[in-house]
Amino acid sequence: MDDLQRRIETLEYHQQLLIRMLKFSNDQLYYLIILKNLSRQETEALLDVCESMSEKLQKQKAEGYVTFYPLLNELQAHLPNSISINELVQACLKQGVYVALMQNMKELLEEGDCFF
Repeated sequence: MDDLQRRIETLEYHQQLLIRMLKFSNDQLYYLIILKNLSRQETEALLDVCESMSEKLQKQKAEGYVTFYPLLNELQAHLPNSISINELVQACLKQGVYVALMQNMKELLEEGDCFF
């Protein structure tokens, strides 16, 4: 049992070092996921929501929508409690994923009309 405990402690230490390394990389979404200790299921759900919102944004733009507050609200509602919308937007933009969606969300957040 002592060997198992030692191995777990070593893995935790190595994970802490990896988190520090990721902080300075462009993989900020992955950094956020690890930092906020999301499970595989939570991560998959988060990525699925981002993908779904990206598709909705494209569809709404094609239909002539000019405001996307409902998408922002829907995205916010589906986030794990440990991640804020601002953290997600910044991380995705730095990593270069879901760029169109996150750029639109960033603009809405900067307008200050939202209560996030």
